[in-house]
Amino acid sequence: MRKIFIEAYIPETCWIEDAALWVAFGTLPEAITIGDVDARQDPAYFLDREADMDTIYSQGDFEAAGVNIDYDRYLEFRLHYTQEQAEKFLREARLPFDSAAINEGLTGVRSIFEGHEDLEEQVEFFERHALESNQHTSEAIEDFRSNFTYAMEAEDALLPYLDRARSLVFQKLSAGALKARGWIDKEPADAPYPIPAEEYGAFEDIPATSWTLTRLNWPASSLGTRGKTFNHVQMRTDNLFEIFPNPMVLEGSQVAGTAYGGCLILDNGTSPGISTMPRAGRGRPSMGGGDIRTAVINNFKGKFQCGELPGTSAEAAVAEIQEWVAKLFNKRPARATIQDWIKLIEAEALKDHSRPFAGNSAGK
Repeated sequence: MRKIFIEAYIPETCWIEDAALWVAFGTLPEAITIGDVDARQDPAYFLDREADMDTIYSQGDFEAAGVNIDYDRYLEFRLHYTQEQAEKFLREARLPFDSAAINEGLTGVRSIFEGHEDLEEQVEFFERHALESNQHTSEAIEDFRSNFTYAMEAEDALLPYLDRARSLVFQKLSAGALKARGWIDKEPADAPYPIPAEEYGAFEDIPATSWTLTRLNWPASSLGTRGKTFNHVQMRTDNLFEIFPNPMVLEGSQVAGTAYGGCLILDNGTSPGISTMPRAGRGRPSMGGGDIRTAVINNFKGKFQCGELPGTSAEAAVAEIQEWVAKLFNKRPARATIQDWIKLIEAEALKDHSRPFAGNSAGK
């Protein structure tokens, strides 16, 4: 069957998780509309509302990552349950008849049918009913657990790609290349009812130096900093596509087609596909400078200023930073490089009269 694509509407802004999904899989940010208005631009939309994204991955996302699944089974479950809802159900799931309920039921049956010739028949009927009810419920719970496990394992297979994309987005946010803003709640001033939404909060630009993974919640699109919390964090999509004009984690494939107005028809014999080969970087990245250094300084400066010291000594600080970089960026910086970074972190912190790392500078 031939593939036909239509032009997609791109919203003016998107959540930070939207950015990561674009960088990872080429998933386009979705519009949140109220009538003809983009809800992300309406302050009233943010009152008493969380931006928490429950990402349901497309079949194309799994194909892009080379993950072969029964997509109908995955989608059927995820359309009805979030991970949190499923976990809550399994925690609270109970069989209809535990031993106490069975004993109580038998007591009731014997009391009702005492002296009747069919007493034992009624007792047997109740016991069979309790057993069958438990069995049916148990099977339903196990079926639910199996589908939940299947869906979560499918999504887990995509996490390495999403984590890589998040690290790339985080680097650009920390470096100031990607600009973002967040909603700051405030107490409304006394005003005649109804109080305008703008009185409950306002958007503020997020400084590049405020980005830290410690208090960054990707699905909720929120960032905690000293003294304030940015909710509903969003960035302009034109800025996103300027920095990441194409997905960066997985390679795309070349296709041929013909455009007619608002649609693109692929030529026969060509179909979109994506290789699972990682995108190779150009040239050797600079470990001592650039985005990785900026991300380290921003992340550990925040922990440092809040007294959340990495380790209890300079050597422990070096080890923790090295492990953090290795996990997030798949690189292992040298000890001397990290020592230079720590000096920069200390210098930034001292501007705010924060205390130095325990054990003095790592360079000693």
